[in-house]
Amino acid sequence: MDITILDNITVQAAVALIGASVIISITVFTIRRIIKKRRENRHVQFVHCTSCSWKGNVSRYAGRCPQCNQPLGDQKARVR
Repeated sequence: MDITILDNITVQAAVALIGASVIISITVFTIRRIIKKRRENRHVQFVHCTSCSWKGNVSRYAGRCPQCNQPLGDQKARVR
């Protein structure tokens, strides 16, 4: 594999460079996935029921308190 591709670049050096870049990009992708914070779910919101004082996560679409079944209205999701 001593075939020269460009001036001083051999096939072996090109393969090593491509392999190293693949390994580095996989490592960076994995580290970013581990470090990335968990995103808030768009379909679930944290609410506080005014009728029974229940607090927790409910669906944005159902919108009812699981304890007293009262409608929760249009509450915006709050960060805990």
